[in-house]
Amino acid sequence: MTADLNSVLHAYLSHTRSLLQKMTADMNSVLHAYLSHTRSLLQKMTADMNSVLHAYLSHTRSLLQKMTADMNCVLHAYLSHTRSLLQKMTADMNSVLHAYLSHTRSLLQKMTADLNSVLHGLRHLQRLNFAYCNLKGHLETLIGGLKQRLAYLNLRDCRSVSHTSHTSHTPHTPHTPYISSL
Repeated sequence: MTADLNSVLHAYLSHTRSLLQKMTADMNSVLHAYLSHTRSLLQKMTADMNSVLHAYLSHTRSLLQKMTADMNCVLHAYLSHTRSLLQKMTADMNSVLHAYLSHTRSLLQKMTADLNSVLHGLRHLQRLNFAYCNLKGHLETLIGGLKQRLAYLNLRDCRSVSHTSHTSHTPHTPHTPYISSL
C-alpha cells in the first residue's frame, strides 16, 4: 500500500506540476498580451496627445503672432498720433512764447523809456540803486543821457552786468568813474 500511495502521490504531484506549468504559461501569455496591448494604447495616446499639443501650440503661436502684429499697428498709430500732437503743441508753445517775449520786450522798452524820462526830470539826482534788477542791457538807455553826475550807482547782481567783468558792461557815461558799488 505504501507503494501504491507513493505512486498516486507521485502521479498527483506530477499532474499538479504540469497544471501549474500550464497555468504559468497561460498567465504569462495573457500578461504578455495585456502588456503589449497596454503599451500599444499608451503609444497611441502619446501620439494623439503630441498631435493635440502640437496643434494647440501651433494655434497659440499663430494667435500670438497676430496679436503682436495688431499691437504693433496700434502702438505705431499711437506713437504717430502722439508725435503729431507733440509737434503741434511745440509749435503752439513756440508761437505763444514768441508773442509773450515780443510783448515783454515791448513793455520793457516802454518802461525803460518812461523811467529814463523820469530820471531826466530829477535835476538833483545823486544816487541810483539798480541792485538785483533785471534790466537786460537797457542800463545805457536809462542813465546814458543824464546831465548831472551821480555820486553813487549800485549795480550789484544787476542782470545786465557780467559777473566776470563789471566795468566792461558798465555804460560809458560821465558817471562811470563815480560808481562806488557793483
